Amino acid sequence: MMFKLLPILFASAYAELSEKDPRCRFRLHYPGASWHTAYDVCAKENKTLARVSFEKLNIMGMVLEEVNQLTTDILNELGETDAMWIRGFSRPSNNESMDENCRSIDPTIGINVRNTEEPGIFCLYYNKTDKKLHTGSCTSSKPFLCERKTQDREDCYVTSVLSTLKNEQPIFISTHQPTLENISNEIECKKECATKCYGFIYKSSEKNCSTYSFKKEYIYNINETVNNPSTELQHKAIFIYNSESYPESNPKPLNDWCPEMTKEVVQQKIEKMKESLLVKKKETSRYNRTLTSAPDPRQSAKNLGLVGVTVICVVVALIILPDYINLYRKCQSKTKRHRD
Repeated sequence: MMFKLLPILFASAYAELSEKDPRCRFRLHYPGASWHTAYDVCAKENKTLARVSFEKLNIMGMVLEEVNQLTTDILNELGETDAMWIRGFSRPSNNESMDENCRSIDPTIGINVRNTEEPGIFCLYYNKTDKKLHTGSCTSSKPFLCERKTQDREDCYVTSVLSTLKNEQPIFISTHQPTLENISNEIECKKECATKCYGFIYKSSEKNCSTYSFKKEYIYNINETVNNPSTELQHKAIFIYNSESYPESNPKPLNDWCPEMTKEVVQQKIEKMKESLLVKKKETSRYNRTLTSAPDPRQSAKNLGLVGVTVICVVVALIILPDYINLYRKCQSKTKRHRD
């Protein structure tokens, strides 16, 4: 019952993405790419492909719905949002599903594993139509969902130069509504872009706010600046459509992700575990305490320390002073002889 209510609860939240919304930890990438390319693109952004869990299946669906709203369903009509790569792959030979660290994925989530006897691995993707997880050829092209590695909230807006964003046929970034005048600051402009607007440009000198969205045709506005490739557009980070395809990454075989458990591999893992568990004697706090004194803020302790330093200095002086006097006398004697 709870999972049926989650889409309803998230729907209202997605209608207005706040500046630091926790769901902005996700970013849906276009155009499509292979699973391995998607994995590398997420890694370059210090992210990972979206992790698999019951709760995130609902969020994945909400991300797709939000993207459809922001792009006025254009991408959906083009068939680009039916599925998206997420983190993990499966081995059809034993119906085992795992992430890239070879940790098994909860089998109760339900993954429609491809029924085949082909060797190798198949990668996971989320399907919008049935809202379930499936496996498919890792080399096929699909949009992909990146997720921040930590739980820190991420800004829902980023700034991109227009030339890096999709702004040509069959879709354009164009005027969402007439330019708003007398907008006092950028925050107010951002509020005007809270619902279906994809991005905005605020001109502080003119105090006006222009909002933009994806459309099938370019709409000219007398105040339009978004047709200039060097224009900087602040837009929602929940998805991004790059103007160029991503550089293709080479597929990695299963053994590169999960090496076969030979005696050599097991021994290497044991050695690494030993190294990580071994405590170096000279790096322990106990050893460090033998080299440093514990601080004592009491005045009596300070006085005792001063007395100790004084005694040591007096003893050293009594030892050195006779030698210093003799040296001084010899220097005087030599100087006198030199004068004579």
